Amino acid sequence: MSPDLTDLIGTPYIQNGRDPQVGLDCWGVCLEAMRRFGHKLPDFDQAIYSALEVRDKFYQAVSRSEWVKLAEPEPGCVVAMASDPDLPGAITHVGVCIGRGRAIHTLTKHNCSIIRLDDNFWARKIKGYYQWVP
Repeated sequence: MSPDLTDLIGTPYIQNGRDPQVGLDCWGVCLEAMRRFGHKLPDFDQAIYSALEVRDKFYQAVSRSEWVKLAEPEPGCVVAMASDPDLPGAITHVGVCIGRGRAIHTLTKHNCSIIRLDDNFWARKIKGYYQWVP
């Protein structure tokens, strides 16, 4: 059974946010969600302030053997997205699949929310699903 993440809905977006009581950024949502799924993900050793930095850090993380790319989303997997129109195709945003075709995420200027993976807007941005395998 997947953990309940609905208490994160409405959490404010804060750059480099890691505390759900204060605010989260997209990686902060992933860290908290994965913690509830029983996984401790590594955090970045520096604040990430641009889409290019998110892209570079994500590709560095995925290149490690702890990540496995999935053909289909599963609860608890990271949903990798290309959200920056200036960097088409580059992974610059992440969320976490919570099951039933949905993911939880937060994005600059938007509070934490749930999206549908088959929504036309988001489906075009999804570049892959990754499972953490420590």
